[in-house]
Amino acid sequence: MNAGPHLFWITSRAAGTAAMVLASASVCLGMLMAGRSGRGRGPELRALHETLSLTAIGAIAAEVVADAIVRAVRGATGVAGWSAVRDL
Repeated sequence: MNAGPHLFWITSRAAGTAAMVLASASVCLGMLMAGRSGRGRGPELRALHETLSLTAIGAIAAEVVADAIVRAVRGATGVAGWSAVRDL
């Protein structure tokens, strides 16, 4: 199995999944901080919340770049998408 031709497609999907998980964790942590259970642990939870948010933004940027490369390659060769991965 050779993943070389599909590396950016796989990277795009993995970065998108990571971005969703990180953004969801950041939102949940922000809601926890806003509630009663987050009181008293502000500085360390805020630092974690900011780190999760910035990492999610980085994952979104990685997804956009990888997806742009996939679209450029697909336009040139016609190979991308689920059917290309299914044929690995």
